[in-house]
Amino acid sequence: MDNTPFALVAPITFFDLFQSPEDYIHRWMVGSFLRGLRFVAFVAALFLTPAYVAVTVHHYQMVPLEMLFVLMQSRSEIPYPPFWEALLMLLTLEILKEASLRMPTKSGQTLGVVGGIVIGQAAVEAGIASNVMVIVIAISAIASFLVPSYLMTNASKLLQFALLILAAWLGMWGIGFGLLWLCIHLHGLTSLGQPYLSPLSPFFASDWKDTMFRAPLSGMRTRPAYLKPLQRMRVTGRKP
Repeated sequence: MDNTPFALVAPITFFDLFQSPEDYIHRWMVGSFLRGLRFVAFVAALFLTPAYVAVTVHHYQMVPLEMLFVLMQSRSEIPYPPFWEALLMLLTLEILKEASLRMPTKSGQTLGVVGGIVIGQAAVEAGIASNVMVIVIAISAIASFLVPSYLMTNASKLLQFALLILAAWLGMWGIGFGLLWLCIHLHGLTSLGQPYLSPLSPFFASDWKDTMFRAPLSGMRTRPAYLKPLQRMRVTGRKP
């Protein structure tokens, strides 16, 4: 783009946002493992905190008895519900992340690490947050950094807050409704006329060799089928 060191690549799909150049440097087994790990981390960053709130508020009977005792002891001195506890910790984390990005490199790294440790420990000792909640938020934050696309990371932040509200309101049913709405929304998106969820919807079996996992390079010497207008028209029934 003009006067910037970045370039925009289009059309783009949901699965393309999880690909990274090092996937093609390593052997296919290592590249597939790293890419699959990114998908797992994205799901954890999106659903871990809402699932914790849903379980502790609406579905505590799903927790094993030994683990339930740990959760009760951890939350025994917290004066407000898990939703407000998670919301406060998520907002604090986002403030730290944005502050570290706006500061010089060395100072930003120090602020992110030291600030997270100090604030997390102080929040637990002050009875503002429980130990388990701090662990859940920390895992979600670390998992979000595994996604190569910064734009995808920003989108997952807003989705996490929306799912958190649904989880506090309806429990697992709210998370399920949120996931259903998200799938419907993604299915309706396009990028320069290309379906955003290709090759999942519409389904192109030959393109799955470079989506969630990476096949050997010898098997990826052809152009993706969803980028071929005539073949896409035969599958979807729509003109390119």
